[in-house]
Amino acid sequence: MRTSILFSTLLCLALVWAQNCSNPVQVGAYNLLQISFAPYKDRRLDAAIDYLNQVQDLSVLCIQELWSVDQRQEVITGLQGRYPHNHYAPAVQSTCNGGCSRSELDNIRNCISDNDCSLFSSNFKDCVYSNCQPQLESVGVSCATCLQAGDSVGDIFRNLDNCFSDDNANPADVCYAYEGQSDNLLLSTTPFEVTDVLYFSESPITVTTALYGRLNTSIGVTHVFCTHLLPADLPVFTFENVTNYNQSIQLLDWVNSKVGNASEAVMILGDFNHGPNYWPDNYDYVINSGYIDAYTSAGNTNCTYCDSNPLAMGDRSMIIDHIYLKNARQVSSVRFGTFEEYNLESIDIPFIDYNRIPISDHYGVRASVCEGSSNSAGVLSRSITVRDNDYIPERRDSSAEGLLTSVGLVVILVLCSL
Repeated sequence: MRTSILFSTLLCLALVWAQNCSNPVQVGAYNLLQISFAPYKDRRLDAAIDYLNQVQDLSVLCIQELWSVDQRQEVITGLQGRYPHNHYAPAVQSTCNGGCSRSELDNIRNCISDNDCSLFSSNFKDCVYSNCQPQLESVGVSCATCLQAGDSVGDIFRNLDNCFSDDNANPADVCYAYEGQSDNLLLSTTPFEVTDVLYFSESPITVTTALYGRLNTSIGVTHVFCTHLLPADLPVFTFENVTNYNQSIQLLDWVNSKVGNASEAVMILGDFNHGPNYWPDNYDYVINSGYIDAYTSAGNTNCTYCDSNPLAMGDRSMIIDHIYLKNARQVSSVRFGTFEEYNLESIDIPFIDYNRIPISDHYGVRASVCEGSSNSAGVLSRSITVRDNDYIPERRDSSAEGLLTSVGLVVILVLCSL
């Protein structure tokens, strides 16, 4: 009897150990919002580096939206002690000519004037970005390309005519913003054995890429991919869903070409700009291709891009940041980089009605991953209801500010009377 109990206990322990595995690899993805139109890029990037240096247990990190060489190098240098190995895509040669009509530029110029954004103020660009998003998002593809390209290498909003093209012109040449730089950076604590880059064939405005690195991690040979697919419904992107869907197809075809029929773990990390409630057919295409989304498969329904975030654009909350797995399973998966714990404390934000702003408009996602197939299929979009109920921004309290001012005046009068 005792022997049977002992055997059953050992068997249960073995099953638990097999289910959880002894040494999972920790991976994460984080979009840092360093696009040219975003406010407070420099201060938020410094805060992001400080925060990511506190996240001590990740072995692989996929970062998106580092659009300039300087931004990328700042992150590589700032995280060198934690992630000594990095991989990114070489720039594509690009020369941009003017592509904005007079009416497009006048709409932007009028917005700058109406909001008293002074050309000579150090806050000029923040004023433009914070107040003129509708005008910036309403321009055509050629104009948006020129504006983003000009802003990524200089101060285009002080010289808008540099992007002027005749109203009837339709520039045929497609150029790339950010001098042909793409935005992905793949970091690792261990050396890459093999690397490669995919340049997506459909890639208007910015160079869109996917990075590949083969690593020897705690769970054995691991094929890691890092990407940022184009969004599908911003007004400037007139191609709508087609590009995101086609990029999803091209990405998985490329992954298959790199991995083949190998049984090693495959992980595709990043901001996919699709999810359970945002172009769900594109999300389901990946799931139906044999992948699981670590975050949703762990039962999570909280957004990774949240409408309540003061930096977010749009009017809905979404799960668009994913860690897609094949030949691997998550032990756990959560968001990280929470807005309330890690933000820019006590800064003056003249154009946003909050005392504090977060590091990014996204949460990061992370997962603890083991070898072996998942016990269940990936969760399809129809089974997921995305929530956004856990972030309450801290707004300015004007009554409290008035009370403090009054108290201050009383103290000054008392001191002066002594």
